[in-house]
Amino acid sequence: MKLLEVRGLEKSFTDRKRVFRAVKGIDLTLSEGECLGIAGESGCGKSTIANMVARLLKEDKGEIFFEGRKINEGKKLTCVGRRLQMVFQSPKDSFDPRYSVLRSVMMGADSYHIYAKEDLEKRAREMIEYVGLKASYADKPVGRLSGGECQRAAIARALLCEPKMIIFDEATSALDVSIQAQILQLMKRLKEERGVAFLFITHDLAAASSICDRLAVMYAGRIVETGRTKEILKKPAHPYTRQLLSAVLPLKTDGSYELLLVQKYREPCEAGCDYYASCPKAEDACRENVLEYETCGQRQVLCRRGI
Repeated sequence: MKLLEVRGLEKSFTDRKRVFRAVKGIDLTLSEGECLGIAGESGCGKSTIANMVARLLKEDKGEIFFEGRKINEGKKLTCVGRRLQMVFQSPKDSFDPRYSVLRSVMMGADSYHIYAKEDLEKRAREMIEYVGLKASYADKPVGRLSGGECQRAAIARALLCEPKMIIFDEATSALDVSIQAQILQLMKRLKEERGVAFLFITHDLAAASSICDRLAVMYAGRIVETGRTKEILKKPAHPYTRQLLSAVLPLKTDGSYELLLVQKYREPCEAGCDYYASCPKAEDACRENVLEYETCGQRQVLCRRGI
């Protein structure tokens, strides 16, 4: 069953009369209990999508449906509710450092009046331990936690609201590698035991490969390739996906991702493929018009060369 559906999402920003198109007509779906990764380099628009879905940012155009209900009607931003939560890249910025972990974890659920007062603290303490923090941490000020500990507290706060979906916006990128692995392991546990769906925003393809069922690769505001994560990593179809993989998974011989270099400089094109100027396999026809998705099973690629 579809939990989230996004249709034709667009967003532009204006700086000194210059218009920058951050998101250019995005379509995506997320099913219950599924993890969808949105991967790409900095500035490709992935966090902008996350903020629009979480209703922290107003879109210019498009529709967003959550649990079958359109959540972006009207001119003002409105809260989706406790069923959709978000965990940020820097969790300390979303906590008051003076508050205890217990008080911080309880605040979200308390605002939704989910539990009776006598049950709220008990459930919050249970959730603190569930995410891997010691019971004694409940009385610690948030400002004294490490980055990984604070991220666990942020996950506990989100889980206490009993969400159907959690958006992780680069939630592991600021952590040490060993701590990243622990957080990813916790996410797998949540997925298996609680059936929580994740929208996982990342530039780390290694992290995406370990947690995501499906992967959407973004470039310059568009999704250029989407499909099952294992299929994309095994045989990337879009030239940009291959470049991205070659940068982080430099294997060689059979099935490897050789680094593809542009042989000559090209002027960027306004009407055609966004990746034209950097693509090592671009043709003159790639300049002419915005491309349509080529579909093969559950795989979609925004490239005229097909799958």
